[in-house]
Amino acid sequence: MVRHTPPNSYTAHHPPLHTMGDTPAPASMSAALPRPSLSLREILLIHFVIYQEAVFAMLFQEIVIPTTWVPYKHRVHQYTWNTRSAFKHVDTARFTTNLLYRAIIMRFECDTFCLVMEPFVQRNLQKLLDTTIVVNPVVFIAKPSLRAIERLDELEQVHHSCLMVIEDNRKLIFDGTIDQYGLPWETHWLLTEEELIASHMEEGGYISRSDSGRDGWDSCRRYISGKRFGYWTTTASQRMAKLFETLDWESLRGRSEVDLVSAIRIIAKRRFVGAYEETLSQVGRTSVKLLSKTSFPLRTLTLFRTLNTRAEAVLLLYLTIMANTKTATSSPLSLREILHIYLLCFDAAADAIPLEPVAYTVPCRHPGISVPIWQVWTCKDLTEDRREIVMDGTLRQYLWAKSTWLQSKENWEAKRVDKTHGGRGYEIASQDYKEVDEQLLSRVDMGFWLIARQRMKSLFEELDWQELEGLEAGERIERVKQIAQDKFAGAWEEACDLHKQAYEED
Repeated sequence: MVRHTPPNSYTAHHPPLHTMGDTPAPASMSAALPRPSLSLREILLIHFVIYQEAVFAMLFQEIVIPTTWVPYKHRVHQYTWNTRSAFKHVDTARFTTNLLYRAIIMRFECDTFCLVMEPFVQRNLQKLLDTTIVVNPVVFIAKPSLRAIERLDELEQVHHSCLMVIEDNRKLIFDGTIDQYGLPWETHWLLTEEELIASHMEEGGYISRSDSGRDGWDSCRRYISGKRFGYWTTTASQRMAKLFETLDWESLRGRSEVDLVSAIRIIAKRRFVGAYEETLSQVGRTSVKLLSKTSFPLRTLTLFRTLNTRAEAVLLLYLTIMANTKTATSSPLSLREILHIYLLCFDAAADAIPLEPVAYTVPCRHPGISVPIWQVWTCKDLTEDRREIVMDGTLRQYLWAKSTWLQSKENWEAKRVDKTHGGRGYEIASQDYKEVDEQLLSRVDMGFWLIARQRMKSLFEELDWQELEGLEAGERIERVKQIAQDKFAGAWEEACDLHKQAYEED
């Protein structure tokens, strides 16, 4: 159920918008009378619509939404992507009428809205209004009406960011992505602080960016710079800047809000035509059709869909290699072959340490083994037939066949997971597990895995994927082994030296 804002409030004096696509109507006023200046609300509304159209210009695959929903303190729908479908722009008709579709499209875009739009809002308010207005991003815990998630471990991720616009002593909350929580933008895009608290802010008020699980807005900016292949910080921001430079603000004065939205939507829609495709072409793809015509990039995109900046960087690296490949005789590496390269590098790192390595991430059980077993990770939809597969980086500790390092989830569950105690026998690692593992890196094995991770990062940055594509399978395996062994040579000794130095200092 959508929460309603209290009566006699800021929005009571500004009726909500009821449409997104009405044909602009001429303002009914005498030509002899001067048109009123744009108000603060109208200027913010213009920025809101422009950002929304930038979102609509992005490409998405078909969304699969089950009819059932997850029982929780608010309504939660778990959705997936049809990885065989074509990439298309946002269905604006569906966006207008379907709150759940809105929630999926605007999901995880609130930080992007704040960091991309803040400089434009600040600059244009200063340009158009005489009064001093301060614009700052703020973060708080939201109370959703409904939510859309891909994985159950996302249930608690409800930190939300908006822009706070302060005029004199009045605080307005400018929210470009409120739809992600099931609250329609038409009635919630601009609220007073009091309305926000009454509508969808949890107790506790605003929180700092560091308290919300990030290292601050600087790290958030770095994340957004790589998000969506750099779309927001390159193409979208550049086109927005050009739009605002050429926008005839005078022509927008005196219009109704519905008329204003329609007029700006037409201008912005034209400005963002082909914007996302332009971004994709800059990273090695000449058109989006490549994704549907080439099996491996499509599967790779699915593999890294739920990962963030690092995974996108790997995908960009692969696409760049694909776009710049000049050898006609070489064929692209398969998903299995690329994962095997990762496994070989991990094996080399493990072999560089004389102690038994610690595996991590997904706990499960095996018949006859009383202690927890930790698989490296699982990811859905890695194969074209939508099967789940499991990659195990540490199966040697239980003398399992090395050839079973990658297998279907069905085989993995049947042969490796103990279900004698009921349930499915395993669980997806929560964020708490991952944070504990991160802390353990500096303590177990004298901090070796911190050194190994640094060298692993360097290894993948230097790895010549194009060279590996031109090798036969056996040659490629031996080549990767040699590269990895050379990279991890002396890693254990380095960790021991650092551990000894830290011990002596203490």
